[in-house]
Amino acid sequence: MLCITPLQVIVKEESGTSSKVVVFPRIETLELEDLPNLEGFFLGMNNFCWTSLGNVMINDCPQLLVFTSGESKSPKLRYIRTSLGKHSL
Repeated sequence: MLCITPLQVIVKEESGTSSKVVVFPRIETLELEDLPNLEGFFLGMNNFCWTSLGNVMINDCPQLLVFTSGESKSPKLRYIRTSLGKHSL
């Protein structure tokens, strides 16, 4: 019997309490779609730096309330697009 756990987070928190900066230098587009159990990208306290990210689209993720508990920096990102429209940062 195959048991599939619904996706709740994209990046799993490592054990330990220290926070660190995680850099994604090449990701230009992040698209989260049809993830009904997704609660967050990362629920720990790490900070993220998205140096190339310019497009974020989030659709049909009804449980997504927090992208991350830490800080996210994305100097090229101006808007987040969702099924409810375009949202400025």
